[in-house]
Amino acid sequence: MTELLRIENLKKYFPVRKVVKDNYFNFRGRGRRAEFWWFALISTIFSLITVASGFKVIYIIFHLAIFFPSITISIRRLHDTGKTGWLLALLIIPVIGWIVILVFLCSDSTPGENRYGPKPEGYSGLLRRIKAHVKAVDGVSFSISEKETLGLVGESGCGKTTIGRTILKLLEPTDGLIEYRQEDITQLNSNQMRPLRRKLQIIFQDPYASLNPRMTVGKIIREGLDIHNIGEKKERDAMVAEVLERVGLPRNILDRYPHEFSGGQRQRVGIARALILNPEFIVCDEAISALDVSIQAQIINLLADLKEEYGIAYLFIAHDLSVVEHISDRVAVMYLGKIVELAKTSELFSNPLHPYTKALLSSVPKPDPTLQQERIVLQGDVPSPIAPPAGCSFHPRCPLAVKGLCDTKEPLTVDSDGHQFACHVVEEELFAPPDASA
Repeated sequence: MTELLRIENLKKYFPVRKVVKDNYFNFRGRGRRAEFWWFALISTIFSLITVASGFKVIYIIFHLAIFFPSITISIRRLHDTGKTGWLLALLIIPVIGWIVILVFLCSDSTPGENRYGPKPEGYSGLLRRIKAHVKAVDGVSFSISEKETLGLVGESGCGKTTIGRTILKLLEPTDGLIEYRQEDITQLNSNQMRPLRRKLQIIFQDPYASLNPRMTVGKIIREGLDIHNIGEKKERDAMVAEVLERVGLPRNILDRYPHEFSGGQRQRVGIARALILNPEFIVCDEAISALDVSIQAQIINLLADLKEEYGIAYLFIAHDLSVVEHISDRVAVMYLGKIVELAKTSELFSNPLHPYTKALLSSVPKPDPTLQQERIVLQGDVPSPIAPPAGCSFHPRCPLAVKGLCDTKEPLTVDSDGHQFACHVVEEELFAPPDASA
């Protein structure tokens, strides 16, 4: 099959900003602490000197006209009428000076390097320093072909949703490559991405928060057609009615609002909104996790039918492994921002290689009560993505971890006949040379 989407070494880091609150009421601080207070002091003194020099009205009009024109007019009127109350307004001048300084010190500046590493989101000022980065996605690579469904599973917080949003450029990637039909879209801005939005869509996880409560269902679904200026008004109305019928909703709901529907119906509206532009690729971000089991089955069958009818490719993000097994052609397993195993669905569920994948699959209940199932219980907690462990990120919880290897050297992704994994121990077992004594 033709490759539709390719992701290579994708990274997305979020800055962790430290709000500084302690020990700022002194002039002996270092760096930007002292800089803040001296700027504030100089601004206040300059304001008072300027006012005392006789240029009160000019100073007020010049400065306040930038920030608060209405206040400027009020102060000037008080002055012209000879009332003394306008003098109290002079107190606003130092306050504005302080506000300007705070905005300047707290705003982002040019990206670069600091002692905490790269600054992909820019450097913040005094009160919001970047002290670290959350490595939500850290070097992920995979591809998706036409009409293929790639399942993406893993624990909460491992970066699944971030991958989906970054692929669609809803979040800007920190590093890596995103190719759509062999075209690099990594550096495209919002205007350049607009034509591609018709082909790359998303179904959000929460059917309650993803629909605008102030818009009718008809306007929500038709919005994409309006933005891309597709067809005339009658043609758009016909397309909306057709896609509603395709997702199993009646045409007479066009003038109703989202709060009038159940969760399953809202999710169908979200699916209709994604389908109206005839996309080639859809990110299903846990699209069924908030629904009842009976509704989940309906949505899954609907997605499968749409895949066959329209040839849509999916990135299916979910926690329910049984659902992923049912709908996916291939499955990728994520742990702490990295893909630890990727294989065809049948291969991964019948022959998992990575210890984390085995632990995940052991947690899936089997419908046969006579079947003896060995549950693998992982010890410890998931490490923080702010400071992931050295070497293999799974080694603190791995029952197979080898000291001196797994905790020092990061495993590389190994491809064994299309079955990819990242584990030192499994690699040694599979590719170890035969024993000469045997």
